[in-house]
Amino acid sequence: TVITSEDPDNFFVPEWLPVGRREIEAYCEQILTPVLSPGARYGYGHRILEYFGYDQLETSVRKLAKDPDSKSGNIDLWDPAEGVGDLVNPKSPCVNKIWPRLRRGELFISVTIRSNDIGEAYLGNAFAMRRFQAKYLGMLKEKMGEPKLRLGDLIIKSESAHLYESSWANVEETVKRHWKEVMQGPAVRKDPYGSFRISLDSAA
Repeated sequence: TVITSEDPDNFFVPEWLPVGRREIEAYCEQILTPVLSPGARYGYGHRILEYFGYDQLETSVRKLAKDPDSKSGNIDLWDPAEGVGDLVNPKSPCVNKIWPRLRRGELFISVTIRSNDIGEAYLGNAFAMRRFQAKYLGMLKEKMGEPKLRLGDLIIKSESAHLYESSWANVEETVKRHWKEVMQGPAVRKDPYGSFRISLDSAA
């Protein structure tokens, strides 16, 4: 997924989405706070700001401000000891890595999501990452003294994008009712490199 123009201060939230503006705002808040919710196995804000013993957001911003060409300002949320080593109660965040970089005065951020529930969590993750990108940009502008820096693309790579059975009916109904409306809307842009449908002949 490549998000190019979503306003992080005024998200486009049509009424037919499975989540409303209030839920989206609450989800966005948790990625910017180090506080871990009671009973939660992990929290993105907690992993970014406190879990590893230091503020990864501040450290990454400082690195990029010092060296705008840096490709190593990664923010990692994956802890191998917890995500892989604990076989009884793994604490495995779906968002694994956030990679910020500057290009031609724009802040681009790539996000790697290990497991992306398209029917439920995808929207919250996408909105929250855009809000996080805006937060990062604000900090970077201040640190560099460069108020003209702009938001670039948000690139989301899902290693496993899937629908759970509990979401099938809702997704199918949403597609039936709103597919044409969405695809003809101003937010959809055709890929200049083209779109391809690949099918396999089962008889071959």
